[in-house]
Amino acid sequence: PVNPSEAQGAQIPLQSFTLPDFPPAARGLKALTLTCDIKVDEYQEILSKPYAVPDSIPFAIESLTLELFSLGYPPGFLNRLAERLPNLKSVVVYSQLFGGISKESQEDAVAFFKKLPNLRALHLLDVFAKPGFFEQIAPWVKYSASEDAGEARRGLMFLEVNYTFRHEDEDFMA
Repeated sequence: PVNPSEAQGAQIPLQSFTLPDFPPAARGLKALTLTCDIKVDEYQEILSKPYAVPDSIPFAIESLTLELFSLGYPPGFLNRLAERLPNLKSVVVYSQLFGGISKESQEDAVAFFKKLPNLRALHLLDVFAKPGFFEQIAPWVKYSASEDAGEARRGLMFLEVNYTFRHEDEDFMA
């Protein structure tokens, strides 16, 4: 076992969108993985409940993985997460409808990228989104020396997009 004050990463299974408070010993964390452990039949109801992203999330986190959030996030959750993790350089999104199921949750997902000017690597693994979503995030993940996108950005250095091929779905690539 690793002494908590020496840990570089943490994985937290979530049964709601309330993140736990982080102890002072977690200040040195560089990587955080949030894994959805929400029951499928309760997911939609939990999306409408209040969420909590505590101020105690370590400021030093540079890498965030979000996995298995099949129906996305409650509106405002991703925005708040980005505010608490301003030093993110890498985001991995795995197996989910990232923009969620509502217009508000999709707008929140776009705002998430807007608040990450230091983002250099984005990994989208089996991620689905409503039409137009990737076009909406494009100004926030590409290089911009002007104020066109709202602020100058270095942009991504690495973008990975992977899909598991599903031959039984003829409209998959659409």
